Amino acid sequence: MILLIKGADLFVDEAARIARLLGISGFVIGLTLVSIGTSLPELATSILASFYKQSTIVIGNIIGSNIANIGLVLGIATVMTTIILKKNEYLKDSLLLMGLFIFFFILALDKTISFSEGIILLLLFLVYLYRLLKRKPIRGEETLKKFLKEYIHPVNGKLNLKNYEQAIDQGVNYRIYGYLLRHGVDVKGDFKSKLLWDVYKKLFYCTIGLTAIFFGAKYLVTSAIDIALFFTISPTIIGITAIAIGTSLPELFVTITSAKKGLSSILIGNLIGSGITNILLVGGIAAIITPLTLTTADIFFYLPIMLFMGLAFIQFVRSKWISKVFQGILLLLFYTTFLFFTIVFQVL
Repeated sequence: MILLIKGADLFVDEAARIARLLGISGFVIGLTLVSIGTSLPELATSILASFYKQSTIVIGNIIGSNIANIGLVLGIATVMTTIILKKNEYLKDSLLLMGLFIFFFILALDKTISFSEGIILLLLFLVYLYRLLKRKPIRGEETLKKFLKEYIHPVNGKLNLKNYEQAIDQGVNYRIYGYLLRHGVDVKGDFKSKLLWDVYKKLFYCTIGLTAIFFGAKYLVTSAIDIALFFTISPTIIGITAIAIGTSLPELFVTITSAKKGLSSILIGNLIGSGITNILLVGGIAAIITPLTLTTADIFFYLPIMLFMGLAFIQFVRSKWISKVFQGILLLLFYTTFLFFTIVFQVL
């Protein structure tokens, strides 16, 4: 638990810093760096299960994690803190997530995710990443004009950097560095080297935080399983609860940390990106290793629940902040009910 909490805290801080240094919005960082990082437990579990031909574990991990991310993770974060969003910034990506949920459901109707379908999922993930990295940051034109006025010397056109940290906080980043070069502004060479060194340093800290999150989740899950086995609880019930929720713990702790720090953009970006990563990256790689087989329960119960959660997420993004707490409570109640019926179904 300590590894998870401190790792998430470090990871979110450094990811937000990287966003500023590179001139990328926190939302895009949440969609890429944070979401892929927090999906590593799902990816590692699914790859291992695929090699052992345990496709039911992979499918359960993908579907269960997506349901847990919205029902449990978003529900807890909403109840704990106020989340204020600008819906126009997140609605498009929320609709993309819902579209991928539907696409995965269509692929699964024949009860198999084949090798070729896995290739398609993985290619879609690469296209998605490419388009994300090409996306322009959310930055007003006035901000750039203000920067040019404050940091470009009016006589010789050189960049005036008296205080590096102050310059970074005011919006000087690698994207603007390239902009200045393209427009013939003489930028100090040491600025580029220091900026890049700062980015590499923050990535190293992110790696430390991510490693702590990964091992924290791993040992928390295995310890929970050991305790459950000691009390002779059914292994099936353990898998549905401990493993499904356990692989969502990184998303949970990063989301809670982001919410407490007021970084709603990273919070929502993480949840959307994790859902997309689970479908395209985790599902794609696992299907390439071995075809994924689905059950009747997956088609008629678990996948429809995932689709319902996708719709609930879109409604959450579109709603006003004052109603989000109520929605968070409903999400938690729905997820608790889902777990109850899942356990009852397995027992029967």
